[in-house]
Amino acid sequence: MTTPPMTAASPLRECGADGFNPSATHIDSARLEGVTRFAVHPTTGSAILAGRGALADATGSEDSLFATRQFMLVDMSQSGGRTAGGSRTAAWAFLRAAIEDARFYPGRFMSHHEGDAIDRYDAAALVSAVRGEIPLIMLMDRAADIRRAIAFADQYPAIRVIIAGGAEAHLVADELADASIPVIYDPMRNLPDSFDTLASTNEGASILHEAGVQLAYTTLGSDLYFNPRLLAQHAGIAVAHGADWADAFRAITLTPAEIYGVGDRFGALASGYAADVVVWDGDPLEVMSAPTSVIINGEIQSLETRQTRLRDRYAEIVDEHQYAYEH
Repeated sequence: MTTPPMTAASPLRECGADGFNPSATHIDSARLEGVTRFAVHPTTGSAILAGRGALADATGSEDSLFATRQFMLVDMSQSGGRTAGGSRTAAWAFLRAAIEDARFYPGRFMSHHEGDAIDRYDAAALVSAVRGEIPLIMLMDRAADIRRAIAFADQYPAIRVIIAGGAEAHLVADELADASIPVIYDPMRNLPDSFDTLASTNEGASILHEAGVQLAYTTLGSDLYFNPRLLAQHAGIAVAHGADWADAFRAITLTPAEIYGVGDRFGALASGYAADVVVWDGDPLEVMSAPTSVIINGEIQSLETRQTRLRDRYAEIVDEHQYAYEH
């Protein structure tokens, strides 16, 4: 599983499923490279709380969404600070106020629609995360922010916090492991492209695995929306920089399913699990290997994409005409 973002409006009540396009060409490309299922999340707009995310398979069919409102997403990174009014302090203050509104839903809203930070409709959307029914995924990279998230999780033990991004998570690996906070991490992020990622390193995945952090891989650092197809390659990069092969492979199969709450049905070849199988012509984490067969829900999938059709269309063109408009 990986997490391509979908654009949606900012209110918390929005669900990523509402903006999902199963016909998007990058889904076929991801399936061609062995991705069978992924998460869909809305982007933030005028608020740090983006909304609820969904899970989908990579068949590209109209009914490919199989779990809606599966997690809540909040941006607590540098961009979240800007959205909240210019500072991380404002972002954390807003989040805590929104949490308190949701904790006392619906009682706080009996006489009016507004809470201290959010209205009754947003509180109704957030309450499932506050009660621990779905996880709260926090987008952040900086070690200092992750430590605040750990303290937040201790303050609100019912909330299941997950860190997404985590470029500097390896600096607090032991603390994350002790707090049992999972991380959705890109092993390929090794460039300090902002002040939040100064300590980013290719060895980060290895350090997090060794500390015992529940780790799932993503393609966040290489244009997340269009490149979930690179997920296995990113896992290979983690192995090249010290991660155990079995840990890296699990980080793109069973662990993501566990993090999103569906680890009892997806991510493993076992009795009772969905029949999702990818057959490779070599080591799945080797960049020169490729899938020869992709099966989702027990059905063999097409390995044809827009790119392969264009390749086949123009590969054997022979110039038989004097002018381009003649064909």
